[in-house]
Amino acid sequence: MKQLIIFIILLAVLGLNAQSPLSNELSEDFNEEYIDADSVDYDAYTQKTSSFKALFNGKPGRAILYGMLIPGGGQIYNKDYWKVPLALAAEGAGIATFIYFRSQFNGFDNAYRETVEGDSSASFRGVSGVSSLYNFRNRFQKTSEQAGVAMIVIHILVAVESYIDRHLSVFDIDEDLSINYSAPGINYTGTVNGVSLSYRF
Repeated sequence: MKQLIIFIILLAVLGLNAQSPLSNELSEDFNEEYIDADSVDYDAYTQKTSSFKALFNGKPGRAILYGMLIPGGGQIYNKDYWKVPLALAAEGAGIATFIYFRSQFNGFDNAYRETVEGDSSASFRGVSGVSSLYNFRNRFQKTSEQAGVAMIVIHILVAVESYIDRHLSVFDIDEDLSINYSAPGINYTGTVNGVSLSYRF
C-alpha cells in the first residue's frame, strides 16, 4: 500500500515538473493575445432582446410592421401587388361585417332604452316591446363582438402572410428535389481501406 502511495506521489511530482515549462510558455502566449476585461461591453452580451422587438427586425419585420399599420401594406412592401386586392377585400369584408352588426346592435339598444324610459311606440326594424328588443339587442351585441374579433384576426393574418412570404422568398426553391447518391466504393490509401456512401439532397 505504501509503495502505491509513493508511486502516485512520484507521478504527480513528475507531471508538475513536466508541465511547468509548457504551462509558462502557454501563459506567455496567452498573455500576448489577452483581451482586457475592461474593454469588453458585458451589457451588450448579456442584454436580452425582446422577442416582440425582434419580430420587427429585418425585411420580414418591416413587412409585418407595414401590414399592421396599413391594410395590405406588407404585400405592397413585398411587391406582391396581385395580393393587395385580396388583402383589401378580406379586411374590407371583416370591417363591413363588424360595422353592420354593430349598427344593428345600436339600433336595437336605442329602441330598448326608449321603451324602458316609457316610449311604447319605440321600435327598430319592426320589432317592439321590451322583451323582444332586449333579446335582439343581446343577440346583436354578441354577434358584433364576434365580428370585431374576426376583423382583428383577419388583419393580423394578412400581416403575418406578408411576414411569412418575405421569409420564404429567400429560400431555395430549386425544382430538383431528388436525392442524389454515389455508389459505394472502396478507397485504397496505403494501408487504410474504407467504404464511402454519400447522399445529396
